[in-house]
Amino acid sequence: MRKTGLSFKQIYKLTERFFKKIKHKEKKNSQRGRPRKYKDEFIIAIFLYQTLKQYSYREVLQELKYF
Repeated sequence: MRKTGLSFKQIYKLTERFFKKIKHKEKKNSQRGRPRKYKDEFIIAIFLYQTLKQYSYREVLQELKYF
């Protein structure tokens, strides 16, 4: 499969599987700082999608706006 043929959903599923395989546990929110809004898997998936499609940050956010 071509690298540009991957959809964001496929990339997100792969990152979820990877995080489960390495047994990644998110840190619980402490009393300090802003609470987390997105999972680590989601942020990594966005970065991978941006890299594969060679988009700017703004283009990625615009394309994934309704995801």
